[in-house]
Amino acid sequence: MTSYIKTMREAREEMLQSLNESNLEKMRKASKGAKQTLKMKDGSIGMDSFTASAIMQIYDKVNDKNKKTMENLLKDGKKADIVKLMKFAMSKVNAEYVPEEFEEEVELDEAKYDLYHKDFSTAMQHSYKMAKKLYGITVDPKEIDDKVASGPKKPSEGKTNSYRLKGDKGAIQVQVYNKGGSKPFELNMYKEEVELDEGKMKQLHQLMKDGKSAKEIAKIMKLDVKTIQALMDEKSELEENLDGRTREYRQHRERLELMRSKRQNEKRHIDPADIDTSATDDDIKAADKNIMMQLRKSVSLRGQFPVEFLDKKKVKIPQKIAQAAIAKYNNLRKPMDKEKFQSKIAKSHRDLLMALKEGFASDAQRRAAFASGYKEKDKKKKESTLERMNKKLQERQDG
Repeated sequence: MTSYIKTMREAREEMLQSLNESNLEKMRKASKGAKQTLKMKDGSIGMDSFTASAIMQIYDKVNDKNKKTMENLLKDGKKADIVKLMKFAMSKVNAEYVPEEFEEEVELDEAKYDLYHKDFSTAMQHSYKMAKKLYGITVDPKEIDDKVASGPKKPSEGKTNSYRLKGDKGAIQVQVYNKGGSKPFELNMYKEEVELDEGKMKQLHQLMKDGKSAKEIAKIMKLDVKTIQALMDEKSELEENLDGRTREYRQHRERLELMRSKRQNEKRHIDPADIDTSATDDDIKAADKNIMMQLRKSVSLRGQFPVEFLDKKKVKIPQKIAQAAIAKYNNLRKPMDKEKFQSKIAKSHRDLLMALKEGFASDAQRRAAFASGYKEKDKKKKESTLERMNKKLQERQDG
């Protein structure tokens, strides 16, 4: 029974030891061949021996500052940070040694300033210096006096002091955390995003209209050039998008105005007779007297319909003659020619025949028309030899 309790205790202790084991210790175990699981802030990530070995090679060869950076990344970082570290280590895994430049400084997406300081005042002085170097911001001494020197006391272990310090070209955010140890004060700083008020934005827009460069505007407005350039680019992009939308809207309005104008012009030129769909008795009579309508009716009634001409005479037109006139009318392509032909044949029966004489739709129609009994007027019948001899004998008998 005692042995069983001891075994359970040992298992519990091993489990607690595993839970309390740091990611750096797990990384060392993984580099020796035992696959480990690192627990990050946003979840767990597996670590194989080959990758862990490459990371530990880098860790063993960098300076103390970069060692601390890697330790913090393993302790408080996220899975994405470990992936970056893995990629960096694997890119150097084929090298026999870490180059000298990496012994001095290893870029791991960490701050480009000293993170850890022996005392609080050194950390703050370093933040003023790096604000000028990194962001071009000179912190206002009055801000330092009011917020730092006359502000809260330096943070005790486990506490953090935060400051927003204004400068000539923007503001910086500074946090100092007391983690304890030989260099207890951990510095974190960054440039604050600039948000201009309405007055400043109007000033910026006016300076841009005046053709001022980003450097000139930055000097006038007492801001850094990068901030001004970013604001100018943002404004230009916005104006381009708005101009594109405005151009499309303007073109759309122009199309609508053109369509509206066309409709109005059409309304002005519409003949009221075209709109009036009711037919009077006079309209019906006029339609009945239309020559083409009468000829079509003559065809339908096989020549038994009397066609009335403008000379007030009514003549029954044989079906084939009416068909020939209609065919000739339909073969004319120009509306003007059709109107002339219609006006001509409507005058009289003689004009109808004369118009047909000028040309039928085909020779077959001509032969068919004249075979039905129609003869060309003003053309004398050709006399035969017997008729001429008979005529001469008759003349002699008559003296």
